[in-house]
Amino acid sequence: MVAFYLAGTFWDGTDYDKIYNITKAMVETGHVFEFEGEVVDKHSTGGLSGNRITPLIVSIVASLGIKFPKTSSRAVTSPAGTADTMEVLTPVTFDNKEIKKIVDKAGACLVWGAKDIAPSDDRIIKVAHQLPTEPTSKMITSIMSKKIAMDADYLIIDVPVNSTAKVKTLEQAREIKSMFEYLGDRFGIKVKVLPYESKDPVGQGIGPALEARDVLRVIQRKDNRPHDLEEKAVFFAGQLLELVGKASPGQGTEIAQKQLDSGAAEKKFREIIKVQGGDPEVDSEDIKIGQETYDVQAKEDGHVKLINDSHLDWVARILGAPSTKEAGLYLHKGAGEEVKKGDVLFTLYTNNKRRLKAAQESLDENPVYYVS
Repeated sequence: MVAFYLAGTFWDGTDYDKIYNITKAMVETGHVFEFEGEVVDKHSTGGLSGNRITPLIVSIVASLGIKFPKTSSRAVTSPAGTADTMEVLTPVTFDNKEIKKIVDKAGACLVWGAKDIAPSDDRIIKVAHQLPTEPTSKMITSIMSKKIAMDADYLIIDVPVNSTAKVKTLEQAREIKSMFEYLGDRFGIKVKVLPYESKDPVGQGIGPALEARDVLRVIQRKDNRPHDLEEKAVFFAGQLLELVGKASPGQGTEIAQKQLDSGAAEKKFREIIKVQGGDPEVDSEDIKIGQETYDVQAKEDGHVKLINDSHLDWVARILGAPSTKEAGLYLHKGAGEEVKKGDVLFTLYTNNKRRLKAAQESLDENPVYYVS
């Protein structure tokens, strides 16, 4: 029945009024939070490996006293979701009352979505994920129903655009932007949608533990932190600060960077970890990663022309991600970089020798890097 509903509702063109009514109905099937004061939120349309900017954005923005109750998804077809990554550092599964207490105490949370937040959407997702594609309208109703249920007043949407990711063209991104803005206006949420072209994954770690290590390296200001991850997180945090009126136009990025450099964001991040039941003293280099490893080297001199995101996802899942949190890949080179024959392009991580061998063998048909 759900499959017939999907086919009849989401594959027959874009009807904005119908999308509004579906979103409203999804919200009404579950619990709706009520928080004191203004509430901000952030979401990504997904489809780009790494890109673990959410924990950084939440920490930066919440460190300025802005309420940020963030519920996140787990990975379905990707190597990690934000909930999978945060679970490396702290528990993420809570009921509604517990989430409310966490937010009241820390001013923010980084949790897996509660089971009765737009529960009808979860039933639809289980069926939709078995289908070969996801209609844009279905994705948007799913995201917006949960943001409305979380009492969001301000919402920023990350739309990664990449030829091998979920949103492949700027034209598709513009359609998504229009639909989000329409729903935001109907539900009284101030929405800003930011399409973001990316030639390769954001960050260097791919997989829950490796992405958690990346986040901590940025938060802790380590020399080996992934600067592209930091740059994108600071930009999006700055845009959110401007949206909510906590920064003048053009000044948000500067304020966000200051919160990160001063240690205020790290203090807030550790507070969130502690309130959710994790170890607030965790260091980036404490994170356990797979013990079975293999370095993939460049076979020729040249430049990295492309990192195939869909192939990267496939290899990471062969290695065991996201169910094996220590599994994944670490990227040593980015798109456009010059490489010499023998340079390590990326490293495979897992805890299972058979998985490691299978991943190595899969690279012939699913090359992650294209060098020429």
